[in-house]
Amino acid sequence: MKWIRKLNILQYSIFSYIFFFALIFIPMSLVWYTTSRHSVTQQLELSSKNALLQAKASFESDLSQLDLISQQLPYDSAISLEYLADPYENIDSRSALAKYRLNNSMIEEAYLFYPEDPETFYSANGSTKIDALIELRQQNVDKEELLTLLNAPIPSFSILEEKVYGDKSFFYVVPIQDAFGKNSASMIYVLRKSSIDAIFSPLLNEAHGDFYLVNSQDKLLGFSNNNPELATALNKKLATKGSLSESFRWENKNYLLHQFTNDLLDLEYVYVLNTDLASARLTQIYQASIYTIIGILIIGLFSSIFLGRHSYRPYEKIERLLLKHEHEQPQKRALSFEEVHGKLSTFLTENSHLKEEIKQQTPFIKESLLHQLLTGQRTDELSLQELFSPLIIQQATARYFTIVISFEATSHSPALYRDSFSNQLLKELNHIQYAHFEWCGTKCLEEEAVTFLIASSGELTQEEIVERIVEDMRNFSDVTLPIGIGKETASLKGIKHSFIEALTALDYRFENPQGQIFFFESISASTPQDHRSFHFPEDKQLKLVQSLHLGNEGVALETLEELIHYGVQYCVTLQTFRMYSYYIMNTYAHVGIAVIGDALLTELEVLIDVKDYQQLHKKLQEITQMICQKVATKAREEESHVKEALFSYIDAHYNTDFLSLESISDHFNLTPTMINKIMKEETNTTFAKYIANLRLEKIKQALVETDQSIKEIIQSNGYYDVSNFTRKFRTTVGVTPGQYRTMYREG
Repeated sequence: MKWIRKLNILQYSIFSYIFFFALIFIPMSLVWYTTSRHSVTQQLELSSKNALLQAKASFESDLSQLDLISQQLPYDSAISLEYLADPYENIDSRSALAKYRLNNSMIEEAYLFYPEDPETFYSANGSTKIDALIELRQQNVDKEELLTLLNAPIPSFSILEEKVYGDKSFFYVVPIQDAFGKNSASMIYVLRKSSIDAIFSPLLNEAHGDFYLVNSQDKLLGFSNNNPELATALNKKLATKGSLSESFRWENKNYLLHQFTNDLLDLEYVYVLNTDLASARLTQIYQASIYTIIGILIIGLFSSIFLGRHSYRPYEKIERLLLKHEHEQPQKRALSFEEVHGKLSTFLTENSHLKEEIKQQTPFIKESLLHQLLTGQRTDELSLQELFSPLIIQQATARYFTIVISFEATSHSPALYRDSFSNQLLKELNHIQYAHFEWCGTKCLEEEAVTFLIASSGELTQEEIVERIVEDMRNFSDVTLPIGIGKETASLKGIKHSFIEALTALDYRFENPQGQIFFFESISASTPQDHRSFHFPEDKQLKLVQSLHLGNEGVALETLEELIHYGVQYCVTLQTFRMYSYYIMNTYAHVGIAVIGDALLTELEVLIDVKDYQQLHKKLQEITQMICQKVATKAREEESHVKEALFSYIDAHYNTDFLSLESISDHFNLTPTMINKIMKEETNTTFAKYIANLRLEKIKQALVETDQSIKEIIQSNGYYDVSNFTRKFRTTVGVTPGQYRTMYREG
């Protein structure tokens, strides 16, 4: 099978689909072909026998229902011989007797017979003498024979031929017992021929089959009338032999006979099947099936080629990347599976460190996306898809809101918890999963707090979600922490507002220190009753202050627009306009002077004589941009100081045994992912790799410039397993530490 190894991936894919399709399809087709050739007669026999059994069971089930109906008669006080025989009392009895006829669609008429009055039948239409009934039905039966039938101790079914040729009456007689078990009466049901025909219609509809009932006199009565001559021939056989064989031949045709007996009713069901006609019909079906198999085979081959080409597409991309990596031309040749396997193994071996780097960068990527969503830098669905599962975000009822948990020292949250406790809480809560909502969190650099973005399917209210989160916090620690909660939103754009609102609600706790949980929606937003009263929207003011404090220009400008719109709507007089504009300017002065300084007062003085909201809005937009840009500049300067301090600390402690990502995280009060972010931005590598490279360079320098022993050099630079580091050194540098010292000292 060497030729298989030489196939390229496209050829191999197509061959695999065709091979496995043929491997399954061809044996199954052969088995079906072989078994079907030998089982045609068996299938015919089984299907016809099942059809007869189903018809028999349905017919006898209907008769059993008549038995149950009849057994209710002794408990019907309105029906008795005394009442039925009395011309003045029989109206109620006849009405009650009519119900027995109407309870089953098979019943054409129902008669009640009492042995005490053997000459009379009672029905819903009145009483009828037995001679009159025989004459009415024009039946070929004498009076004594009918009385014998009526006095039978068990239910009996009779087929009585009428004088008119071809017509039949179907009588079902049910004896009725009194409380002592004695037959006190008999219910005679005249059954509709159409109902019986409907029961056996599946058999009658078969063109190659005939159905018959055989009565107690061994008289065969046909229903289908497909072949009257056959019925006559079978009657002759019954008359001479007393029974019928399971298979026989008549007029050069083969027949199969099924016969079932009901001893209780002294009735036989007979179904005769013309196997020649049935086999011819199945042969046509069989030929059509052969053509279908051939069609499926052709479709399967084309489908295999299509699926093979479709499956090749991802491999084709891998081929191109591998050939490009090795500086080969992708269009010149296709790789075999062995070549792809070899090249991939080599590539993964050479780049095994990539997996670890990706693993280390994953938390940073998530926190970075979360930060961009909270600050409004990203508003695309892809961001949410990377943070939350599709089960949540793809629902039409999906909602989002932000929670901020403060670690600022209070009487309930001592300062000793703030450094390491926030990282532990963030790690613990990020691993908890819920059925109807998800969350992801990060530590706020600007605040002593952690922030969680909640994505909810909408099945739980915001209060129910917050209650569960608080409960998990209590399970983690007994420390009581204040929590600020922003408003729910269905849009990505609203997430940044929810973040600012959560921070605003957290700050508002100093105005309303009651409780632990603070909802932004609980901050009063008064609405004037008329244009003559004046109320300042406190919730919007606090939100503006918070967005300016964080330098979030987008939220600040949108909140300013909401404030201007509020003034246009409710502060329309000159006096209220003045008061409202002074309130807004005072808000900007309160935040801006701390950021920009007294220079802001000069900008605000211009607004003292402003006379409309349009001018006020335009000038305040400029001031908003000034404040936010200044805040961003200060943040960059602070970040630069943090980076400088971070690298100075690493340079001073790179050779200590306590230096780790966690220790630096606690020392600088930064999350590990934030430290990795700084490392990636400044060195294009991770913290662990930066430390390893720094130690390696220091060791290489010491090997060349000092006379210390190799063991001392390695241990003095933070490694205590000398043999393990020697192997890593040889893998990285290509020579052992001793060989490196010899090479570069000689050089």
